[in-house]
Amino acid sequence: LLGQLYWEEVKGKAGLARAEAEFLRALELNPRYAQMQESLALVREAAGTAADQTIPLAMRAAALEPGNLGLRITVIRLMARGGQLAQARAQAERLLASLAGDERQHAETALAEISDPKRLPPEAGCAGGFGPACQLLGIQYRDGSGGVAKDPVKAASYFQKGCDGGNGPSCASLGVAYEDGAGVARDPARAFVLYRKACDGNDRWACTRLAFALASGVGVEQNLAEAVRLLDSSCAAGDPTACAKLGAMLRVGDEIPQDLVRAEPLLRSACDKGSSWGCGELAGLLVARGAGQDLQEAAKLLEGACEQDAPRFCAILAGLLELGHGAPRDPTRAAALYRKACDGGYEAACAKAR
Repeated sequence: LLGQLYWEEVKGKAGLARAEAEFLRALELNPRYAQMQESLALVREAAGTAADQTIPLAMRAAALEPGNLGLRITVIRLMARGGQLAQARAQAERLLASLAGDERQHAETALAEISDPKRLPPEAGCAGGFGPACQLLGIQYRDGSGGVAKDPVKAASYFQKGCDGGNGPSCASLGVAYEDGAGVARDPARAFVLYRKACDGNDRWACTRLAFALASGVGVEQNLAEAVRLLDSSCAAGDPTACAKLGAMLRVGDEIPQDLVRAEPLLRSACDKGSSWGCGELAGLLVARGAGQDLQEAAKLLEGACEQDAPRFCAILAGLLELGHGAPRDPTRAAALYRKACDGGYEAACAKAR
């Protein structure tokens, strides 16, 4: 009872550790206390102990009281949550076949997660073929979030498993890994195939990445018409990166015919949706237009874009401050921004940074 109180009332690792200590003390007094063996298994699972150490405890409890349905259910659920989904399902099938009436209904309800991987912890859900769980695990290992250390190799393996199971976002994330050489050998052609697969499954973000590849010709033959079509579609679906890319292409006019009338609303849409790139490109359009009001708006947009560590936009802002266009003249800050842009890899700013 004391262990249960610690588990329920004292939050975090401290409560789990105190509960485990009380359960162990109870088992020293009575090693054949089946419910305490079960409680120890569950508290250790909650503390992150591996399944190969928790399942034997639950099995021992069930062996001590073979007629206790709840203990048998606990064994199966621990198996499923520990990644042993096939074994768990086989045991669940045998258990349900042996039951009838209210007992069967109770067991079916308690074991519902076995047939629905979405309800399992991510590791078990991924092992059970639930693609979004694999995607979540891949993101955690890619970013070092969710209590795990960064591990690009593990991240890529989870993305691969999710993609193999038909999860579009996993394919797209795996494509980025191949494009960047993160956890796998760099392979732009493989990245393109994965982006195509995810895009064909209606993953808009993947369609945007596919468009970038088609526009650059990296990993695939350049196809600007197809790139524009995909960007237009992704932008219409709400992807600000697609709006920013298409707007930038139309603003500059190097890859496709320049169309400033069409570019401006695309860039405004991207900027309004939080794309610092879209804001910076919009500022570039306004600077080129040169009107006083446009320059003031451009300076404000560039402040935000520069704060997001976009070195090119820091350099453009530095130029406005150096000349006093759109904002009060400030040579000292302009020099600092040129230095920031240069340090950030924008070589065109380095001459001014000296």
